Amino acid sequence: MNQKIGLGSDFEQARRRYADLFGRATAVYGLTPLLGRLYGTLLLSAAPMPLDDLTRSVDAAKSTVSVAMRQLETYRLVRREWARGDRRDFFVARIDFAAMLREWHRLFFQQEMRFAQEANAEVRARLDQAAPEGGWPSADEQAVLRQRLDDIDQLIAASQGWFEALVDLVGQTERRPAQQIPIQVEP
Repeated sequence: MNQKIGLGSDFEQARRRYADLFGRATAVYGLTPLLGRLYGTLLLSAAPMPLDDLTRSVDAAKSTVSVAMRQLETYRLVRREWARGDRRDFFVARIDFAAMLREWHRLFFQQEMRFAQEANAEVRARLDQAAPEGGWPSADEQAVLRQRLDDIDQLIAASQGWFEALVDLVGQTERRPAQQIPIQVEP
């Protein structure tokens, strides 16, 4: 269903469609579409939203939305805010994408890369100490395995460089002032 939002549509309809598209995007990664719908809703909210409003907006149970919001906080996609004199929690979509990328890298990807590097180092050390007996691969097979481990290490190093370049690019884009484009209107 490739339905477009018409110019005459009300904003709530546009926000729901936007949120649904974010929900479909999160499903691609094996996450519940609710996470994407909530984030999309917050992205198009001019003000922080309380849990009750989010619950109504995505038509889900309050307990389910509460759990999803904690998950979005863990992923560093939203932040919780408080309003003076109001005991409710309010939520805001984070939009500092360079900062988010740096946090994701630190919290998730760096650890995965470190685990892979540790595993590679351990296997290399064991291959170095391998005796001809004991079921170890032959010297030719060990050479193939060592090359595989080297390829993985090179991929990790390259991805680290790509990531740093991406964060720099996103950071530059966010800091760049808006450009004014002159438009000439013919009478």
